[in-house]
Amino acid sequence: MATIFILSNASGYGGSERSVELLSVDIANHNKLIIFVENKKHYENLVLKSSNFHIILLKDDKNLFFLVSNFIKLIKEIYFHKPDLIVANTNKAAF
Repeated sequence: MATIFILSNASGYGGSERSVELLSVDIANHNKLIIFVENKKHYENLVLKSSNFHIILLKDDKNLFFLVSNFIKLIKEIYFHKPDLIVANTNKAAF
């Protein structure tokens, strides 16, 4: 079983977020899955499906303080969960 992080931290909501929602249940059936999100609608849709994976809500704000805070949350989770794979679902996540 692999530990997989999905960084789905776009402030908007569109096709890539919907794809994560559709694939998350199947991915989590075979792996430990943690998804990082910023968009409230995306978060709420994932919560409805999240019986076997964890969702971390990040602050959706362009303020430098919140960007650093989100980064620290991610680093903390990397340290504690040691992911085998990190998927960047958005351009912002890849950055």
